[in-house]
Amino acid sequence: MSTHLSQLAQLAAEISKSAKQLDEYLTTNNLPQPSFEIDAPVNYDYIVDPEARQAQLSLANAGRKLFLLMQSPTESFKFNVMTTIHTMGALQALGQFNVTEKVPFDKAISYDELASKTGLGLDMLTRCVRMASTSCIFQEKTPGYVSHTAMSKLLATEESTQAFITIAATEALPSIAKIAEALKSSPEGQVAPFDLAFGMPFFEHKKKNPAKSAVFAKVMAGTKKQNRGQEVVDVFDWDRFTGLLVDVGGSVGHLDAALAKQNPQLNFLTEDLPQLKEQAESYIQADGLSSQISFIAHDFFTPQPEQAKGANVYLLSHVIHDWPDQKCEEILRHVVKSMAPDSSLILVEALLPEPGQLDDYSEAIIRAHDMGMFNYLKAKQRSAKDLEKLMKLVDERLKIVKIVGPPTTRMNSVVEFAFRS
Repeated sequence: MSTHLSQLAQLAAEISKSAKQLDEYLTTNNLPQPSFEIDAPVNYDYIVDPEARQAQLSLANAGRKLFLLMQSPTESFKFNVMTTIHTMGALQALGQFNVTEKVPFDKAISYDELASKTGLGLDMLTRCVRMASTSCIFQEKTPGYVSHTAMSKLLATEESTQAFITIAATEALPSIAKIAEALKSSPEGQVAPFDLAFGMPFFEHKKKNPAKSAVFAKVMAGTKKQNRGQEVVDVFDWDRFTGLLVDVGGSVGHLDAALAKQNPQLNFLTEDLPQLKEQAESYIQADGLSSQISFIAHDFFTPQPEQAKGANVYLLSHVIHDWPDQKCEEILRHVVKSMAPDSSLILVEALLPEPGQLDDYSEAIIRAHDMGMFNYLKAKQRSAKDLEKLMKLVDERLKIVKIVGPPTTRMNSVVEFAFRS
């Protein structure tokens, strides 16, 4: 008799095993359990044990696969596309009418009262909330009365989350609709779908639309908070470096501040555009790191300033994924010309995996980022091989020294290059 398990049985067994492992870890360490209730944690950064993190990831991956398997191919296409689009539309509408902020945190509110408070018609309010509720965003425990879940509370309290929904609905979807047209125009991906949807490149669009630029800035601020910069600090042996680290395109110095606190032997020069100078200096000063971190206004498409030349380390964190290869070469050439023979060049990027290297859940996140880079900027995420090839075009002497990253994700992989004969 065959003992071969069906896909269904395999996935169910994996879910049972991983759920038991994660539940035991949380219970033993008196940590919060995942929940949809309003007082549940909005992220799981407190799951720090590598085995527990892997169990969490295995649960997400196996759960997603089981969900897809049980839908059937026909239902899967219809369900996932239709519900994603219309949930996004409902959330964007609810955000425009400030619905999430008008729902009390301590009790339910009737649809009638909520309609009165928000100005959104009763019928459409009810329909939008109930659409969102199918994704555990809001809940209706008593018919006609809506209350918060952990997810809807996040929308009400974290402006970057609502900003993300707005950008997705008003910019990502119109751009995605132009992907086929963009590829017909340039099969090699040299035309950004965003350019076709909005008649101008992404960054120009932001300059000409201050209100939309402000929404995008909120998204980026939230991304910085969620980007797990501490992972970058923890996974790499920064303590072997001394002297000056130049952070090229370092924004206001978020990563430099995290590095500085654990590496007093390093001084930091944060480079970015002049409009960030005041914000960066305030951020650095608030962290009490003014003696260790300096900000200098610099456009990375121009030669490095004198004070940045000959540094021990040059760092580009999530910079080159914003640019196509030709522009990346331009950025990197300016950096390489400033390097000393013993300098290190470090890239922090979401590394594209080879097929089968990651579970589908983790790979889907990185692939979505990759398509997003193309959609907005005709740019891309890159694999380690892609980075090696790109660096060879800049200077053949630059070789990969090491690649490290968090054990359960490739979103913050650290890739070190140095001159080698």
